[in-house]
Amino acid sequence: MRGRSSKSNDQQRLDGRLHMILAHKYGKHKDCVVCSNRKVKGGRHETVYFCDTCDKKPSLHIGECFRKYHTVKLYRD
Repeated sequence: MRGRSSKSNDQQRLDGRLHMILAHKYGKHKDCVVCSNRKVKGGRHETVYFCDTCDKKPSLHIGECFRKYHTVKLYRD
């Protein structure tokens, strides 16, 4: 099911380990998994950054979105 976190994904992103944020090659933009919502007009928020530590390589804004994704079980706004 797309959009839902698996138990193993939750365990990985909330594991308390050091997670590294990197920029996508060639400045590729993707939707932030925390604050982007294509169902709402003007709700799409793109970023060039992603978590390289997580298996799914989620796209995240540096700062609050990155922190929220790695510390809160329900991270979507």
